[in-house]
Amino acid sequence: MGWRYDLNKLHVYLTDKHKVTHAHFFIGQVAGNQGLYTAIQTAGFTLQFREVRNMPNGEIKGNVDVNLTLQAVDSVDDYDQAILLSADGDFAPLVRYWRAKGKFKAILSPSTVDRTSRLLKRDSQGRISYMCDLRRKLER
Repeated sequence: MGWRYDLNKLHVYLTDKHKVTHAHFFIGQVAGNQGLYTAIQTAGFTLQFREVRNMPNGEIKGNVDVNLTLQAVDSVDDYDQAILLSADGDFAPLVRYWRAKGKFKAILSPSTVDRTSRLLKRDSQGRISYMCDLRRKLER
């Protein structure tokens, strides 16, 4: 996005604007990132780690899509509504599932409008906002 958001401000935004009481942060666990993990927890998020893979090209892959989706489905009776922070169209089926269960509240995309999945935009039924529009509130 060309700017860095503040985790504390993001958590405050979620609690003030959307009345979030539990915010989970799904992330790949990489040695040496303890400072980041501490910052995420200090901001008020609950960390949900995913084992990562080292790719032949040196890239680290820690896809959390399945982990997030499984937890969201398994615990659907434990929350009133859900907000997804993602621009990834792989989550469109989860959004549809939440809508069918009456659990979907909104999507907050960390990408611009043109870089956010059209599937998410479609399935959000207008309940989508973009972090770039909240830059003044969220920037570090």
